[in-house]
Amino acid sequence: MAWSGTRRRALLLISAAAVMSVVPVTAIAERGSGLAKHASASLPTAPTRGERQPALPSSSSDTRLANDTPRPLASGDAAAERSHKVAISQTSSPTGAPVLAQPVSQAAATVVSSSVGATKRSCVYARHDISKMRVFGALVGHDFDCALVYNNAAPSWKDWEMPWFVVHGDPNFNWAHWATGQHGRLLIISQALIPSRIANDWRQQGAAGHYDAHARALATNLIAAGLANSVIRLAFEANGPWMIDALGPSAQDHIAWRTYWRRFVVAMRSVPGAHFQFDWTVNAGYQPIPFADYYPGDDVVDVIG
Repeated sequence: MAWSGTRRRALLLISAAAVMSVVPVTAIAERGSGLAKHASASLPTAPTRGERQPALPSSSSDTRLANDTPRPLASGDAAAERSHKVAISQTSSPTGAPVLAQPVSQAAATVVSSSVGATKRSCVYARHDISKMRVFGALVGHDFDCALVYNNAAPSWKDWEMPWFVVHGDPNFNWAHWATGQHGRLLIISQALIPSRIANDWRQQGAAGHYDAHARALATNLIAAGLANSVIRLAFEANGPWMIDALGPSAQDHIAWRTYWRRFVVAMRSVPGAHFQFDWTVNAGYQPIPFADYYPGDDVVDVIG
């Protein structure tokens, strides 16, 4: 697709599934304010079984994560570089095959550089366990101030609107408390468009505006928790059919999905105090669906992952 000239930041998720056997941290993210040109990652070609999120001190019965292992990572091609954007799935080797780098556990280093010379920010996914993030930080000599969490398995709209990491009673799993405990910390929220139990016509319902109030409620609760500046990694990897909020099989589904994505962002931004950034993330090399079919538009996308 033809990208506009608007600059976008790249959010890159780097899998580190086996940095050390005693540190089960499974992903690092590198986030920069310019183009990401090079990166290393472990890039599985099929989904892995989701992990369980920490048990909630509430009546919520479904604590299953639909898919909480980040997979997309690549670098921008020449066309994206010229237009100051990065399109993950366009990265390939000289033979045209997707580039699969060594896992962090096997690589000497993981490098991400920016074409505009901007500083980068290192973020970590620690299976939602703050203590594991700190252990990993001590291991690599870095005090992480940016972390990735998932809200993609809430069984109902009520649970979906009030994410578990905002209300968890165990400080080790309450990422809202962590994010607001020190100035400058950032939370990247991998957010599903829908709860896990919903009718099959949710794309059309969302596109028609029937879920706008839920998006506003989510924004209101995040802002109240001090997370107004979070990055919302919205409907991540939707071109993978394993996702609960996947694009769907038909062109009509893709149009409805794209429309709903746009409405979702507009609804969240409409809440007073909102300063969210929205990340459109695709799964590299999976399902050759043209980006133009489901790219929501520059006006609602701040980050391409």
